[in-house]
Amino acid sequence: MPPSEIVHALEEEAKERRKAAKEKTKKEPKERGWAKVPKNLEHRRKEVYPEGYNPETMTIIGSDTVRILQREPATFYVQEIIYHKCLLRETVSSTHQTILQHPALPRLIPSSFVGDSVILEMLVSKYTHHIPEYRQAKMYKELGIDFATSSINRWMHDTIEQFYPLYFCQMNKVMESSVLHIDETTIPINDKPGKTRKGYIWRVVDGSRNNHGLFFLLPRRISFAKDCRFTPARI
Repeated sequence: MPPSEIVHALEEEAKERRKAAKEKTKKEPKERGWAKVPKNLEHRRKEVYPEGYNPETMTIIGSDTVRILQREPATFYVQEIIYHKCLLRETVSSTHQTILQHPALPRLIPSSFVGDSVILEMLVSKYTHHIPEYRQAKMYKELGIDFATSSINRWMHDTIEQFYPLYFCQMNKVMESSVLHIDETTIPINDKPGKTRKGYIWRVVDGSRNNHGLFFLLPRRISFAKDCRFTPARI
């Protein structure tokens, strides 16, 4: 093959590669409007008639439909759980009457007046959407519910403490790994009025493909290795 034909073939091949790369990197058109709205949303219909409409003197010959995405503000309601007490009729005349009542239904914080749905929304807002507690208190106040920031903080702590068994299971699983990847971050801890101290957050990830991990918050750097009983070969 003559050199000119070889050069021409190489140029054509290069053009094809550039064209294929361009098509590959070409961005797909972004979805707009209703393409991004879930199909299973509730549809509420509102029918509007011309002013002075009278079905006896007018005939509907057509209609135009406009779809508008709307949102209802968050709503609260008070759930009343009534625990009925029942007396066995056969023990009415007995000196030891038998009275039955269903035990209290399980709740995240049985002594609190807020339900599980409220507490879970607070947790999701803080740890998923990164909304601090004082901002959540402002948001609830706009809805007519005056929660103190300290109350929100206490409810969160009381709920998170119930996850400790799950956390320890995760910790034991991570510690079984032959290789541990550890990262240290310092943060100021304000647990005394007008005074802060340095605390340490440790991020520990095992050597598995799924990268199972956990966090430690300890007051001193030496506490981590001492409390977790690390050996130099594993760090």
